[in-house]
Amino acid sequence: MRPFVLCSICFILNSVCFAQWEPEVRLTYAGKPARIWANNGWFLAATAGGNLQAVWWEGRDGHPQVYGKRSTDCGVTWRPDQNLSNDPDTSLCPSLAVSDSTVHLVYKSNSNGWGAFYRRSTDGGATWSTDTALARFSSAIGGCMTDAVWDATVHVLWAVFHGAYTQVSYRRSLDRGITWQPEVFLTHDSARSEDPSVAVSESVVHVVWFDTRNSAGDAYYERSLDNGATWGPETRLTGDSAIVYAPTVAAVDSLVHVAWIDRRGGGYQFQIYYMRSTDWGATWEPEVRLTDNSGACLFPVLAASGRNVHIAWYDDRTGNKQLYYRNSTDGGLDWTPELRLTQTSTNSSNPAIALTGDTIHMVFCDDRSGDTELYYLRNPTGNVGTEESLKPQAPSHKLAATIVRGVLFLEGDCPRTGTVPKAALLDITGRRVLDLRPGANDVGRLAPGVYFVRAVRRELSAASYQKVIVTR
Repeated sequence: MRPFVLCSICFILNSVCFAQWEPEVRLTYAGKPARIWANNGWFLAATAGGNLQAVWWEGRDGHPQVYGKRSTDCGVTWRPDQNLSNDPDTSLCPSLAVSDSTVHLVYKSNSNGWGAFYRRSTDGGATWSTDTALARFSSAIGGCMTDAVWDATVHVLWAVFHGAYTQVSYRRSLDRGITWQPEVFLTHDSARSEDPSVAVSESVVHVVWFDTRNSAGDAYYERSLDNGATWGPETRLTGDSAIVYAPTVAAVDSLVHVAWIDRRGGGYQFQIYYMRSTDWGATWEPEVRLTDNSGACLFPVLAASGRNVHIAWYDDRTGNKQLYYRNSTDGGLDWTPELRLTQTSTNSSNPAIALTGDTIHMVFCDDRSGDTELYYLRNPTGNVGTEESLKPQAPSHKLAATIVRGVLFLEGDCPRTGTVPKAALLDITGRRVLDLRPGANDVGRLAPGVYFVRAVRRELSAASYQKVIVTR
């Protein structure tokens, strides 16, 4: 057995280059409208190894069902459609979350009455478990299910009537979706609380939603510092008199990104605004306006990786709906000029984003064929850059690590009880490729090359990094 050398590093250089977006690929051909919800459902997800999973709903079997389609080669080719809900009643509004090769699916279904349902795939979307009912409610509340996962914990949110008003409801699983803890209401006001969006970073869970308690509509925020066990106060992020709608959130380490649409310009002229926190959601910087045009900019979606932040939306400035995109390579401080992604005389809408290494993936709806179908496009070098720590708050914790014949051995306290709650192995682009635990970690399936071990303290200090060379 031969150990390999580990070197501590203070930072990872972040270099980003750009390439043209590749041509669009049509994904659905069933002849029935394929639908994805416009706000906060994650309809595209990337598993370990660059596999992709897309979900939507359509009525090809006589009533709406949730369907899925996957790619095992980073979007080059796509497998046949799968009926993922497979229910004699209506199923709709799906959302995805991924941890390594496990895909978590939530959706709404009218199976013996309306409810929130869950399925999972432990093989990257090839096969799926039977459904689990997470909740029952009296009607199909508008809006989508939303979910996120970190390590073994799955977080699921939706809006449901609680008394006379809709409230944000939450459940979590601590064992990758096998069992579920009781339902918790995150909001308790006498107003509409709807359309939640969720993101996780280490043990911190970030939630934003649309709320009418103080005006026609605001974006509110709430966080949990202990993986969903307890929750902090509800925080109002916006305060103008116009309607604020469709907030969405993304998070990496201590940096939290929120975007929404705002009608302060009058009429139906929604524009997109952005706000960020650099301290895990404790405080927030002033808002930034990201769009300024004569159209109605609708339903932004965010994705983040390291200091790269991506936002996509659709608007009707040309007379029909088209997709647009901007990105930041410095954590949301500066943004590139907007880029029009679709160039049709029909309507393109409802984008969803996923990231794998250097590549940005997107699915969206378009009615160019006569009915609404799902399309896919990608930029293979649009997410180039490495993940680095943000705003260090305490000295880094160093891990001792060696590699012996495909095994990475970590010395240190248990992630669930000690001072290091989370460690991960990153590739050279900063993408997390493997969750790490104290003891032996099998890295034999990884391609030879340079990787980095990242660790973060429980008290939310900055991440520490160590370089690892994997050989065979």
